[in-house]
Amino acid sequence: MRSKIKCSAFFLAMASASAAMAAGHVKLPANSPDMVSRNPSHTLSMHLGAVTPMLSDADVGDADSFGSKVLYMGLLGSGDVYLQEDCTGVTLGPNDRCVTVNPQPAFTSFSFNNLGSITLPAKSTQDLLCFATTAFRGWNFFNETASPANAQFRYNVSVTVTNSLLNDPSLIDPTTGMPFNGQLTVYIGESLVQNKTLQPGANEFQQGFASRTCQAGALSKDSLSQTYGLPDNIVSKFFKQPITLSINLSGNAALVQDASILAGIRFYGD
Repeated sequence: MRSKIKCSAFFLAMASASAAMAAGHVKLPANSPDMVSRNPSHTLSMHLGAVTPMLSDADVGDADSFGSKVLYMGLLGSGDVYLQEDCTGVTLGPNDRCVTVNPQPAFTSFSFNNLGSITLPAKSTQDLLCFATTAFRGWNFFNETASPANAQFRYNVSVTVTNSLLNDPSLIDPTTGMPFNGQLTVYIGESLVQNKTLQPGANEFQQGFASRTCQAGALSKDSLSQTYGLPDNIVSKFFKQPITLSINLSGNAALVQDASILAGIRFYGD
């Protein structure tokens, strides 16, 4: 009986922790290619001594990459993005950016593309582009107003994928309703939103890091077809072309005295 009580307490604690974490994070976009499709369960039957049978997504979730060896395909890091009340005198590298925040309590939005890029050679992967990403971030909330106010820090990490096959003007990105113009954007990093009501003169400082690894992948043959509506002749050639990957950071802030974000992504495939 005692072990049952301990187990029940453990699972209740885990459920409470999960609910608290979920409340502070932004959900993935509904059209994110990294979301795993909710297929009904299937039992994979294999006979001893038999050749591996033809598999479907219903059997294993991702038949294209099943049984493939993992290939590491490069590392992409962003520059630093700083939020400051005064960017004067801040030393910046080539891919660094500094945002001067608006006077409190107004919001400040920021969006920076191509804070770093790499180009994968043709045929670097067969069917899948996967990732592991870590964002290092810190912020200091400080209410300089005379009234209680809401502080917020929010950011998203995304990657722009450039492929010459997407230059065809007849190809329309269903996630935007516009032509691809040679590229598409995937949200593959951690997305965070932090809110806090602060009394006048109150402050709160936080720093740390958060990591995320892929499920269905940043891109796969299946997502190119199902999520982005690309025809089979484009899907079959997509990973046979050079692919440029550029990292982006965007978000907004309120009552932030200073903040910084830095993200890195390791790519791998099959």
